Amino acid sequence: MITKIIDEIIRSDVITIFRHERADGDAFGSQCALAIWLRKYYPNKEVYCLGLNGKDNQEQFCLMDTVEDNVIQESLAIILDTANTSRIDDQRYKIAKKIIKIDHHVLVEHYGDIEFVDPKRSSTCELVLTLINQAKPLSKNDQDIASLLYKGLLTDTLRFSTSNTTSSTLMSASYLADCNIDVADISHDVFKRSMAYFKLATKLRSETIFTNNNRLAYVYLQQETIEAYGVKQEEAKDLVTEYNNLNELVAWVLFTEDEDIADIYNASLRSRGIRVDDIANKFNGGGHHQAAGVKGLTLKQTQEMIIMIKKRIIQTK
Repeated sequence: MITKIIDEIIRSDVITIFRHERADGDAFGSQCALAIWLRKYYPNKEVYCLGLNGKDNQEQFCLMDTVEDNVIQESLAIILDTANTSRIDDQRYKIAKKIIKIDHHVLVEHYGDIEFVDPKRSSTCELVLTLINQAKPLSKNDQDIASLLYKGLLTDTLRFSTSNTTSSTLMSASYLADCNIDVADISHDVFKRSMAYFKLATKLRSETIFTNNNRLAYVYLQQETIEAYGVKQEEAKDLVTEYNNLNELVAWVLFTEDEDIADIYNASLRSRGIRVDDIANKFNGGGHHQAAGVKGLTLKQTQEMIIMIKKRIIQTK
C-alpha cells in the first residue's frame, strides 16, 4: 500500500493535501509535515495545503494555501486524518485526478482510490512518518518536519496516555526525538493554557451534571459564556480533557454551542471501557472507540445522545 502511494507521489507534478475541518494537532501536524517533506525532497513538484486556517493554533503549524479549481483538477489529492467525506475541509477534493486517503480512525467510509487506513495506529502523524521513512527517511536536519509529527503524536495520545498508545507509537516518538527536536518545548507549546481557560474550566466544573452514580458527566457550554471569559472556540473545546482523571467516570461529554448558529451544539465524547464512536455515528459524527465528535446537534439531539450513553453504561456494568 505504501509503495503504491509513493509511486503516485513520484508520478504527480501537483499534489494537494487536505484534512478534516476544525483541525486538531494531528490533522494540522500531518498535513503540514507532509507538505514540507514533499517540498524538500521533491522540489520540482507543486505542493499545496488546503482548508481553512485555524483560529487559535495556526502559528504552531503552517499557513494554508489558496489555489484555483484548475490546480486541484490537475492534482493528486492526499486526504489526511478524515474518516468520512462530509468532514473534509474544502470539498473541492472531489475534482482531483486521483485521491489517496491516509487515516487512523475507525473505517466509516471508503473514498480513496488508494487507502492507507489503520485504526490501531495512534495518529495520522504516525502513519505519515511510516510513509516518509519508507520513501526518504528523516535526518537530524529535518527538525521542522519531526516537530510537526511529534505534535500530532502528543495531541492525539494526550501525552501518550490513551488506549491507542502502542510500542509503535513510542518507537515513532523516540525516532522523532532523535531528529534534534526539543520535546519539552513542544509539549509546553501544545498543552499550554491561558488564565481565561483556567477560569472557564472552574465555572464548567460547577455546572457539570453527574449521573449514573457519577459514571457519566456532561455539561453545556454556551457561546455567550465562551465570549464572556475571552476564550477562543478551539481552546474551549479542549475543556473536555478536564474530566480525564476523574476516577469514577466511564463517559463524559462536552456540548459546545456553535459559534455561528445559536442553539446548535458540537459534542466532544470521551470514555473509558465503553465505545462512544458508534453513538456518535448515529448523529453523523465519528472518531475513535473512546474519543469521538459530532457537530450540528439540536438540544433535543443532545438529550437523545445522553440517553444512549446512559443505556450503554447500564448495559456494561
